[in-house]
Parts: sequence; C-alpha cells; structure tokens
Amino acid sequence: MIIRNNKNSKLINQKKKIINKFYSCTDMIRGSIFDTYKPCVYKRCKKCQSGEKHKQIYLSTSTKEKRKIYYISERLKQTIINGIKEYNNLWNLMEKLSKINIAIAIKAEKSKKKNNNM
Repeated sequence: MIIRNNKNSKLINQKKKIINKFYSCTDMIRGSIFDTYKPCVYKRCKKCQSGEKHKQIYLSTSTKEKRKIYYISERLKQTIINGIKEYNNLWNLMEKLSKINIAIAIKAEKSKKKNNNM
C-alpha cells in the first residue's frame, strides 16, 4: 500500500511540473509557415526581369475546416517560428499529462478493487 502511494505521489508530482510548464506557453501559434517566390506587379522590376522572384512568407492556419493564410514580414518570421515551436511543446506536454492521468486512473481503479476485495 505504501509503495502504491509513493508511485501515485511521483505521478502527481510529475503532473504538477507539467501543469506549471503550461503557464509559460503564452505565445503559442498553431499553424505552418512557408515561403513562396513570385514575380511582382512592376513591369520594370530588375529582379523579375532577370528571372529571379520575390520571396513571400506566409502563415497557414485552419479552424473549423477553414484555412486562413497570413502574409508575414521577414522581421516577424522568427517570432512566428518560435510561436509554432511553443505550440508543439504545449502539445507534447498535453500528451505527457494525458499518459500520467491514465496511469493515475488505472492505479486508482486497481486500488479500489483491492480494497473492495478485503
């Protein structure tokens, strides 16, 4: 019985650590960032006349089956990338928390069954 409590307390401590990490994930962004290269609208653009195209950066995100595309400036690109990384970190934390919650629930159920059998 003491061993089970120690294991549960370890799981609960892990759970608390994960939940505390949630609070630092405030700048998360869900989406994908991608670059495209397109010619511009200016007929006399030397870059386009030479065959080179202009780089454009976009953020793609979707909600309720609607895709939305945002133009992103070069200055904002790293901020967006960091937000996407933070979102992925938060997702991984939720996966870990889910596994811990499952383990706690299973241990609680086994403990109840054992106590009812006594």
